[in-house]
Amino acid sequence: MELSVINKCYGIKKNIHLIAHGLRKEHRYGIGKQIEDSVHRILENILFAKQVSKHLKPSYLTTALIYLDLFRLDLRMMLDLKLLANETNIWKIHEETAELGRMLGGWLRSVK
Repeated sequence: MELSVINKCYGIKKNIHLIAHGLRKEHRYGIGKQIEDSVHRILENILFAKQVSKHLKPSYLTTALIYLDLFRLDLRMMLDLKLLANETNIWKIHEETAELGRMLGGWLRSVK
């Protein structure tokens, strides 16, 4: 479970990096940096949850889920502001974040 969650988040991080660096300069250092930081924090909390004892895991997983929600809102903002010429990649990432959320939720339920 843990390894597949890490791989899923890494894949999202890689795709977001490509999207963020394809934004125009004024957006790359604003919302582009924000979404990259959010997905980095998600991955960071997943890695912490993997390493700590069982009674500490829920707090890291909950934090990862909060950052995931923030990340989804930033994706939505990118769509609303029409910052990308091709929105297909954002929709694919949105689907991947839904799957990541289910994976994190399942992991959280299993440790509670």
